[in-house]
Amino acid sequence: MKRLSASSRPTKCTLSLSLSLHTDPVQEWGEEEDDGAIFGITLRREPVPQSSDAAEQPTTFSFVQYHTVKSRRLKAATLERLVTHLLDSEHREPDFLPVFLSTYRAFTCPDEDSDSEYNLMQL
Repeated sequence: MKRLSASSRPTKCTLSLSLSLHTDPVQEWGEEEDDGAIFGITLRREPVPQSSDAAEQPTTFSFVQYHTVKSRRLKAATLERLVTHLLDSEHREPDFLPVFLSTYRAFTCPDEDSDSEYNLMQL
């Protein structure tokens, strides 16, 4: 059997860090590019509701306690793609509209707004 030396033993700090990584229900996963847009990917662990029927025979899946849900949040895109995402009711993000409007106001001039409004209406 291999003995651990004092220098190779996990410290309290590394143990608590590794435990927190495994117990954190939300994890930033990375980015995906799709049709000219960049999405941030988050994985969220959610508990699986257990069956209340005690007479039900256990299956392989009856021992599953959590499942992973993948969330995509739009991070960058062209104006046309941002507006398309804004109008997409299937993938609605709760804070996308206020973020979109404040960002749009910060990066456009009033003269550009009238032209942009006309162009947005054409979409």
